[in-house]
Amino acid sequence: ALACVLCSCGALAADLSTWSKLEQSLATSTGLSCSYSQASTVNGVTTVERFAAGENAGWSLVSIDGKPPTQSELNDYVKGIDQHIADRPSPIVLAVANIVVSDSVTTSQNPDGSIEYRFRLRPEKPELTELTKALEGDAVVASGDVDAIRFNLTNTHPVPYSLTFKVISYRREFDFQWQPQWNAFFRTRESTQVDGKLLGLKSVSVSAEVRYFDFEC
Repeated sequence: ALACVLCSCGALAADLSTWSKLEQSLATSTGLSCSYSQASTVNGVTTVERFAAGENAGWSLVSIDGKPPTQSELNDYVKGIDQHIADRPSPIVLAVANIVVSDSVTTSQNPDGSIEYRFRLRPEKPELTELTKALEGDAVVASGDVDAIRFNLTNTHPVPYSLTFKVISYRREFDFQWQPQWNAFFRTRESTQVDGKLLGLKSVSVSAEVRYFDFEC
């Protein structure tokens, strides 16, 4: 178990509490059925959507850049929703913890009192194996606060993502907040910054941020 591995690395009592919660949330959150809002900002455009849980679970488009969607935008949304919904991570499932290489975890205390864990990852999909090998991760827990955790993933060296695109710089952050009413950690924010080369020549930069809020379980 991940908590036991961290314990063997010399984790403090606060760390054991935090990682016990993480393990518990993995078992608990998978059984939760929650509605929530999702605000996605990609290259400066913010789209807000709402996921409604229950018997007729589904997504709806709330706004684009703070304005109600037009009928045309609603039509396009309905047409495209089925194509990408399967790839959406649930904010109540901690996928990062599932792919940590447990025997790679080390822990240290920062000068500000926060606890930092460093780890390597297993690939979520076979096609991501080479990219995953180039990634290292860390998780930071603020001193005296075991209810908020930030995961960071960064690449250690450039790596080909496909035959046409090479990742030069990759950084991804995940913020999790403990929700005592549901006894689970929920993802509240994630951000991604990717810089690379297309066909070895053209520089490409993509930034995105997703926030999750208004949970109802």
